[in-house]
Parts: sequence; C-alpha cells; structure tokens
Amino acid sequence: MFLAAVLCVGCAKTENDDTGKKPDDMTDGVAYVGSVSVTQDDGSVFTKEDVEVIMTASGNTADMKMLKVKFASAMPIELDMTVRGIAYERKPEGYAISGNDLIPIAMGGEFPAYTITGLSGTAANGMLTFSMRCGKYPLQYSGERK
Repeated sequence: MFLAAVLCVGCAKTENDDTGKKPDDMTDGVAYVGSVSVTQDDGSVFTKEDVEVIMTASGNTADMKMLKVKFASAMPIELDMTVRGIAYERKPEGYAISGNDLIPIAMGGEFPAYTITGLSGTAANGMLTFSMRCGKYPLQYSGERK
C-alpha cells in the first residue's frame, strides 16, 4: 500500500516533476500528509494536522484510507477510516475523484450514520485535495505527497 523506497543512481527528472518523484499514480498507492477540517454543530471548524491519507486505485474504483484521524476535539481517540468505491477519472495531471453514498469503515465495522456524500476532489501534482460530507458534517482535506 505504501510507495516503496527505491534507490536510484542517475535518476532523471521529468518536465512535470522537479522533485524527482514520479507523478501521482494511484494504482501503486499514493500517500499524502495534510490537514482535515470538519465543521462542527456550532459552526466552528475543528482542524487536525498531520493526517495521512492513502489513495489506491484498483479496477474501476479507488479506496481511501485516512490514518490517525480525529473529527472533533471531544473525540477521545484517533482512528483509521477507510472509504471504498470512490469513482476516479485519470487526467493528464493526475486524478479527479468523486463519490456518493459510500459507507466508511472504522474500528472493524461500518458506520452508516457517517455515510460519505458529495465527495469531490483531485490527486494531482503532488497534492490531494477533496471535500465531502461525513454524515451531516462538512469535511475538507488538503495534503502533500509523502
């Protein structure tokens, strides 16, 4: 799931990538680290930094794993959450992702009360950005390729 580290001698950089990393390719799995922001019931926004998200495409859909995430300050633990069945479209610069009515999995079970709706975003140029509703809560994520 994680990108394997490869030692190279004399690696060439591509025109589209001056970091020396290959372009985002979800079929290999791509990890991003960034922040998740969730609008709370009172209208305030809770932000959790250093959230790792791994996007992996397989067949016609992609899976997203959010690692050690919290959605509110009152949440007693960080958890890992998986969202399966995300639609994706390959674009020249990366991927467009979308989804509706996706039930997340966490702590060994499904959480239908937090069904994902309105998922929309991109994985391109070393960045993953998306927004969605997790149940009734609006959520935004922005992260940089690890």
